Amino acid sequence: SISVRYKLWTMGNYQQSPVSHDEYDSDFSDASDYQYDEYEDNKSKTKHDGKYTEEKQYPFEYQSDAAETVATPELKRGKKGRLSTLKTMVQDITDANNLRCSPTQRKFDAVFYEINHAETAYHDEEIDIGLGVVLYQLLKNILQYKHLYSEKNIEMICVNLELVHRCSNLQREESFENIGIELINLLLEILDLCLSDSFKRKPSITTRKIVRIFGYFAIIDSAHAHMIDNTKFLDGLVKVILFSQEPKAQIDAVWTISNLAISDVARVKILAHPDLLNSLLSLSGRRSDMRSEVAAAFMNLTASTVNQEILVQSHPFLAALMRLLQTGKPESRSRAAGAIRNLASTKKNKRKLISLDGGIIIDTLISAISNHMDDEKTCCRATGALKNIICHNNAEVLVKHRGLLAILGAIICDCKYSHAKNSASLALKDFMWEINHPSPSHKYILKFLIMTSKMTAKCDFGSFLSELFLIQVIDESNQIAMVNNPKVLESLASLAYSKNKQTQENVAKALGILASVKGKRDGIQRNKAVNDAVNSVYKSKGATNSAYKSKGGQNEKFQREVVYKNMQPFTEPRSLRGAMTNYAAPTETNTSNYVILPLPQCQ
Repeated sequence: SISVRYKLWTMGNYQQSPVSHDEYDSDFSDASDYQYDEYEDNKSKTKHDGKYTEEKQYPFEYQSDAAETVATPELKRGKKGRLSTLKTMVQDITDANNLRCSPTQRKFDAVFYEINHAETAYHDEEIDIGLGVVLYQLLKNILQYKHLYSEKNIEMICVNLELVHRCSNLQREESFENIGIELINLLLEILDLCLSDSFKRKPSITTRKIVRIFGYFAIIDSAHAHMIDNTKFLDGLVKVILFSQEPKAQIDAVWTISNLAISDVARVKILAHPDLLNSLLSLSGRRSDMRSEVAAAFMNLTASTVNQEILVQSHPFLAALMRLLQTGKPESRSRAAGAIRNLASTKKNKRKLISLDGGIIIDTLISAISNHMDDEKTCCRATGALKNIICHNNAEVLVKHRGLLAILGAIICDCKYSHAKNSASLALKDFMWEINHPSPSHKYILKFLIMTSKMTAKCDFGSFLSELFLIQVIDESNQIAMVNNPKVLESLASLAYSKNKQTQENVAKALGILASVKGKRDGIQRNKAVNDAVNSVYKSKGATNSAYKSKGGQNEKFQREVVYKNMQPFTEPRSLRGAMTNYAAPTETNTSNYVILPLPQCQ
């Protein structure tokens, strides 16, 4: 009968010893939470105004690591035994919902111990069997009927709902389809109670578990539209960040925002919230784990072109990026560098980033690369930011910036990450193409070429450096200035001793062009360094003049008479810009414009 079933429910019929509430609290600390691997998408190249920028990619599915949990006897039973226990629990909670009654502490403890584990497959079974649905219905009844209202029971249901949603993303999608919208609205109602001091009970556990459930739903694509369009949802996350006394809940709120910002539409809507940016800025100077999550949110939000134009005008935002780039964990630095790189991908923003406080952003990027060249993400993203900032409108200004050319050369020479080398090589080539004689800045280019030629013995830099020389030489406006500078000729000639055939060929081309400058041939012929270089290349018999052909259409071997007599200057140097031999692939492929975040690890 109904009365007998009610008595059985209130008495409890599971073979599980009860625990005190204090023990219950300690058991679901975040030590048992899942930790997620970070999966970043690759970035493909797209050319914009002659510069390479990054295309946005969509995220890939998370995978979870095993979490540390209390070993429970239930997991050692056979599958049939566990499913039978779960079915009994679901049926009993269903009966309680129908009777408008609430389970005892012993019943709640039994459910908790059954589902407090690290097995994703078991959590999938719990969703499949309907445990999440009946827990949601029980929570709804407790809020709806005054005689059932209990803050302690609300807390325990939120704990159990968070546990069952440690399932796979596929099962989260199923759960969201069944109860997601209603559950989110219900949890927002409870969250308001927690943050308004209406709870007599300490609400930290309830708040933390509610926000964690939001984070689980933020991972799946099917939930994004509702969560973004629900203004109360973003309001709730902002309130948690600003007013919650629970740091773990604040971190999870930022984590949720970051994972929602995976499309331009979502990013624009999130940033449009009037208090969201200020709430994130309020956390940017706090604990290191908070800074890391805030930096990720900044990086994701800056992946939108619309947001970039807004955020680059915010001095507090740019100042926060500088702090994050200078302090904190490697994740904070690399994500802040990624945000700057995103901002610099918009043409309108480049001048603002360069001029801010006398070039402090450039200085900070240089410092980050110099101090953390062994940190792949920081080095690659910061170098990508410098590459994005450089364009034909600002090259004259940037080339004078102290340390910029030097750090780009150091990256190519000393950095072990090919993606950073790619960005640095593109940046240097841009300088070589854009700055020519009689520009006052041209002296910085020549000085860089002279100084860098001395580094070729220490690193595999000669091929790329010879290409930079060639870019400068083929512009007629530079030729007389270079011929009249003995140090330039000596530096160029020194590269001829390389064993690299491409380096020898580039040197041959460059010397041949300079030798054809009217009235300057005799001076070059009398230059001992040039003559020694020509003899060296001639003896090596390795270089060919592939850019010039004889009348018969055959490639000629590089010979001294070719240098002094047959070579003619390029007539259309600009047309060759895209055909120059590349030092490396002309695009970054290792880092993304935004990051899909793992579950935050709280300290």
